[in-house]
Amino acid sequence: MTAIVDPVTDADLDAYVDDQLDVARRIEVEAFLSARPEVAARVMSDLRTRDELRVALAGPGAMARPATTDAARRLERVLARDRAFSVLQRAAAAAVLVAAGWLRADRRQQGGRLDAAARLCRGSGERAPDDAGA
Repeated sequence: MTAIVDPVTDADLDAYVDDQLDVARRIEVEAFLSARPEVAARVMSDLRTRDELRVALAGPGAMARPATTDAARRLERVLARDRAFSVLQRAAAAAVLVAAGWLRADRRQQGGRLDAAARLCRGSGERAPDDAGA
């Protein structure tokens, strides 16, 4: 004889988020969630919202230990510094690319001027400026 399986409903998921399920039903809901990632993602989002509300409503007296708060501040500073460094790296790369393009365009213009000067000199019989060292 097969056992009747009680399907997991939205009410069960809400009770799971609110820690209102008994152990057996909690295990069934967790098995259900492990087979359905999209539902599990929604439940994880609900759990996060629940925890954020708990922290917000707990007030300043229920915050973490000072050592944990200090570690979080240090981590936040390092992450901010890394973000700033990343922005500076991108800006430096862009500046290098712009400078390289500028130099290349400048060399093309100079090459064009030398070619024009050489043509003028050949037409008049003078030595071309790039032939002076030869």
